[in-house]
Amino acid sequence: MLSKRKKAWLSSTRAIRNLWGRMRLRNRRVSIISNDCWGGRMCKFYHLPFQSPFIGLFIVGPDYVKLLEDTSVLSRDLEFFPVTDSKWMDYLTAVNQTSHPVARLAGTDIEIHFLHYPDEATARAKWTRRVKRIDWNNAIVKFNQRDVCDDDLIRRFDRLPYRCKVCFTTHPVEGAASAVPLPDYASDPCVRLCWNVSNQHWSFVRHANSLLK
Repeated sequence: MLSKRKKAWLSSTRAIRNLWGRMRLRNRRVSIISNDCWGGRMCKFYHLPFQSPFIGLFIVGPDYVKLLEDTSVLSRDLEFFPVTDSKWMDYLTAVNQTSHPVARLAGTDIEIHFLHYPDEATARAKWTRRVKRIDWNNAIVKFNQRDVCDDDLIRRFDRLPYRCKVCFTTHPVEGAASAVPLPDYASDPCVRLCWNVSNQHWSFVRHANSLLK
């Protein structure tokens, strides 16, 4: 868990750290694939356009890895339904996230939770527009150890054939080279708000620029 002192330092230095990152970032068209709001935060920090639909939403771990194993499902229609009918309702209740638009990708049980969208129409329009922008040859694929996630799922993510992938975890995961432990969360059951500290342990700028080579 982040200490009050660490939170204060992160808050007071964020502007200058982000400015320094923007000055060094050459890859301005990178697509960010993320299971939570980390992607949106990176775009905000580095003034990047949204080159994927993974903005302002979250996908529960098993669904996210399943989607990444067959990205052709991204072209399918969104089928909205009441959040109370979610297969993850117990989890959603535990984290107090039960009042947002949610949809399945047609013909699958993969749920997309549009946490920061006001209504279904907005979520559908932005998802449909942004999904067409994904460049899988210029993409950072990110995961983090949230609830409904164990080491086996992290290893499953690690086996995915993406050029640049990372999974932020509470601890080292044997057999998962892409796992990057975040010491601030070492005593926590999961990693939330990893955008706060991820750049201290894994350089977004360096990895984004490496995709240009």
